Amino acid sequence: MEDVGNFIQTIISDGNKKSRAIINQANQDAEKILREAEQAENEFVKSNVDDITKENEERLVLAKNSTVFKLNKLILKEKNVLINRVFELVLDKFKRLDDNKYRAFLESALKYAENGDEINYSSRKDDSKRISSLKIFKEKNLSLGKELKDISGGIIISNKVCDKDFSFEGLIKEKKENSIKQVAQSLF
Repeated sequence: MEDVGNFIQTIISDGNKKSRAIINQANQDAEKILREAEQAENEFVKSNVDDITKENEERLVLAKNSTVFKLNKLILKEKNVLINRVFELVLDKFKRLDDNKYRAFLESALKYAENGDEINYSSRKDDSKRISSLKIFKEKNLSLGKELKDISGGIIISNKVCDKDFSFEGLIKEKKENSIKQVAQSLF
């Protein structure tokens, strides 16, 4: 029986050795799996953090560009308001020309008329009389056209070929279109 007892002891001893070896291997495998999982988790976090950081940086750049664009748009709008105001002031000065300066202006404008042209005039008080009494009007055999309610001063010379706009509004509009860059530079 002693042999059976030794045999059982050997089986138990071998079983304990094998179980310790299995447990050790399981612990090693578990540690390896934990290390790999930890490494994968760290890589996943780093990758996502980098992606999220990059995405947030891109959003910030877009937001900044959008804000700069909106601010530039507002600044441009305000600059246009100021430029328009400058030309409104010029129109006001034209409207307040005294009679002598206004007559001189009309005489200068009539120099561009051809013989027989029609002169359309503003609704400014006594414009038709003022224009028809000018020496150049008679010399060039010009005729009075119609009174124009939409101009505050000046004339529009008309013939079969073209119209020449010497109204205050027309001259200011042309000057504005041709000089807006210089006006903007001098203001800003």
